[in-house]
Amino acid sequence: MLASNIRVSIALAAIVIASACGASEGELSLGGKVFVATEAVGEITMPAKVKLNFTDSNLGINAGCNSGGGDYKVEDGVLIIDSMAQTEMYCEGLMEQEQAVFGLISESPNITLIGDTLTLVGEDLTLTLQLASGD
Repeated sequence: MLASNIRVSIALAAIVIASACGASEGELSLGGKVFVATEAVGEITMPAKVKLNFTDSNLGINAGCNSGGGDYKVEDGVLIIDSMAQTEMYCEGLMEQEQAVFGLISESPNITLIGDTLTLVGEDLTLTLQLASGD
């Protein structure tokens, strides 16, 4: 009887763990959402608004002046963007910010969504964004 209870407990624990992993992936539903950067931790300041606009398969990026994007997917908590394209206008006072943001996105950062807060964590930059209302 005791061995049976232990097997049931182990099976239930495995189900709970598997469900938790699946739930965290399911919670990262980004399609149709726009996020605006609220904080950057790294070697940049944020002189202009940075926006990320997600559809079901495409990520649009506005890094303050230049725009870019491409098809994306999230796998195992990592944002992967394929063949990112971007405009290349000169923007006085924004070049460092834009290089950092596009660099972060292209390096496949870790990504988490907790409530309305999206966080991208790269090697040299962590970008925190908030779900935009009314955009």
